[in-house]
Amino acid sequence: MQGNSPKLEVQNQPTFEDYYDQERIAVFEMFLSAYNDAVQNVGSVEEFHVQIAEKTINFQFAGNSLISKVTRALKHLEIDKIDDPDLVIKLWDSESTQRPLPLLINTVKDCIPYAAWLKKIGRREEVYPFSNDRFLSSLQWGSEILTLLDKERNQCIYWVENVDKIPWFEVGAPIRTVFHWYFSSTKSQMVHGGAVGNEKGGVLLAGEGGSGKSTTALNCLKDGMLYASDDYVLVDTKNQPKTYSLFQTAKVKTKDDIERFPEFESWVTNPRGVEESDEKPMLFVGENKPKQMAKEIPINALVFPKFIAGEKCHYERISEQKAFRGIAPSTINQAPFAGEECVKMLANLVRELPAYYLKFGEDQESLSQTIKQIIKENQQDVRR
Repeated sequence: MQGNSPKLEVQNQPTFEDYYDQERIAVFEMFLSAYNDAVQNVGSVEEFHVQIAEKTINFQFAGNSLISKVTRALKHLEIDKIDDPDLVIKLWDSESTQRPLPLLINTVKDCIPYAAWLKKIGRREEVYPFSNDRFLSSLQWGSEILTLLDKERNQCIYWVENVDKIPWFEVGAPIRTVFHWYFSSTKSQMVHGGAVGNEKGGVLLAGEGGSGKSTTALNCLKDGMLYASDDYVLVDTKNQPKTYSLFQTAKVKTKDDIERFPEFESWVTNPRGVEESDEKPMLFVGENKPKQMAKEIPINALVFPKFIAGEKCHYERISEQKAFRGIAPSTINQAPFAGEECVKMLANLVRELPAYYLKFGEDQESLSQTIKQIIKENQQDVRR
């Protein structure tokens, strides 16, 4: 016998991930609401605008306490105010604005360092509970700078409890995690490396920290060459391979290293930290050599400096495999959520450009001339 009961429509039930997605949206809204409270508490928004490659970025500070800490390294990229930026970064600190993190977020942040939460934060400072395909979040150890990017709205929140907790190296390379996230694709990446050049092109200086990138870059700067970076640079391969400057800073390993450049000693901005806290000497190149500070440099080759005691300055061609091993680990290990896109872009880069070891010792007089020779030899490889 056929019944008369109505047929029930089967509806798709929400999954765990559906709820997590909704909650991550709610977390970002909590951040945004807290930032707006901070603005209301101090009564002003201070703006700063930069352009990197073809993208415009608007920094919106709640008050002025963070401005000098964040903008000094970016001053060479400053542009006039724009009404429709590609990315907006909203920044506040709790100390000066009297607006703490929302209670729920603060509780999670405080719990993360303990054993039960170790799986919630990655070795590259990724915060997994706040992150998915749309949102990316990072918590820096020590300074506890918390950043959250909404890739759909192109908005970022930056928070720190107290500006005094921002370390010297963050002043020299601020917002680098956000830059990595925002510019990451199979055609562009923030790379751990530097870039120098002249009217014929340039080279990307890559390798592990302490290998000689900064020494090479400063020797080139001393010789009048263009300077884009010695530590972090944006590399774009969409057309002709190019590097774009991110920060106008330079660092050397120790006090003894800066003494090899007496013309730069007066530029050191953290002499007390160098003497008392083993900080690396840090210079702001654009403040002292603005005409040599380049916003972009086409790249003809990859160069991996290697200091070897007693070695005479010379260079030798290396394989794609050695070049990839030289550039990929240090870049990926410093970039939260760096993955397949980063690997693919770097693999394409080492296939496209010739790569060299640049070996040198204590006598560094010919370093810049050697870089110029590498640029000249590979000039025909630069696509026009």
